[in-house]
Amino acid sequence: MGEKKMRGINTVVAVVAMAAATVAFGQSATAQTEDVAPVFKMAPDVLTKGQDFQVQVQEGTCPGGLESVTSPGFAAPLKPGDLTGRAGKQAGDFTATAKCKGSTKTGTAGFQVLNRNFFPLFKIVPDQLKPGQAFEVQIDQNDCPDGGMIYSDGFREKKLLNTVHGVAGDKPGNYFATLYCSTAGTIYNSASFEIVPLTANDRFTLDKAEYAPGEQIKATAPASALCIGNLSSTGFVAPIKLARESDQLFSGTGKTIEAPGDYVASMTCNNMTVTQNFKVTAQKPKAKAPVVKPKGAPQTGGGGTA
Repeated sequence: MGEKKMRGINTVVAVVAMAAATVAFGQSATAQTEDVAPVFKMAPDVLTKGQDFQVQVQEGTCPGGLESVTSPGFAAPLKPGDLTGRAGKQAGDFTATAKCKGSTKTGTAGFQVLNRNFFPLFKIVPDQLKPGQAFEVQIDQNDCPDGGMIYSDGFREKKLLNTVHGVAGDKPGNYFATLYCSTAGTIYNSASFEIVPLTANDRFTLDKAEYAPGEQIKATAPASALCIGNLSSTGFVAPIKLARESDQLFSGTGKTIEAPGDYVASMTCNNMTVTQNFKVTAQKPKAKAPVVKPKGAPQTGGGGTA
């Protein structure tokens, strides 16, 4: 009985040992299968600064999934298992290195970052403007080499096509300008600017808001406004020239035209196109002289007697 029991125990021990060996062999085979170098590529492999990319891994070369993908050309290392990233701010030729989970080997792939921003960098100069003030759009070097369009509700001409110069609108407020590049590999970006109200020191002034047809107009401007040229309007008989009245003041006179209507006077002051609205009113008709009727019966003539 004791001998049979011992043989049974030995049999169990042998089975357990075989099972353990099988598990150990399976682990070794699995480890051998997973210890491979990942084969992958960057898509696209030619990028602009700040452009997004994908890591495309060849099937069967990373069975455990990606543990890390790093490169000095990345804006940041990819998170474990993540297959998307963004190019950094440095241009050049780079190498990405990938490692799979459970593997000691790494794979590499080359890519290039061009010296151009995916989101073009630009600014409005100056970024604080007065109504009618000229400005320049300064675009980061190498961005938008093929030109493009700049749009803003704060521009007098809403769209600037293939030009970097414009004029601020007339309504004060905070605005955004959006730059759309024509160059492939670059999309769009925005920049903010502000339009602040004009002050009395920035502009000319008309003496009235409404005039009768042919009425005299007087315009003045402080010396600090640095107004140049003539004050003009389609509502004037002729442009008005401002002359120095004192050390601090310039003035001039003119006449309105006969046609009633709403008009705009404009002049360049402090390198801005300054405007002011005025009206020529309709002339009131002259009152007719009253008709005076004679008193008494009209004379019929013949006043003799028979």
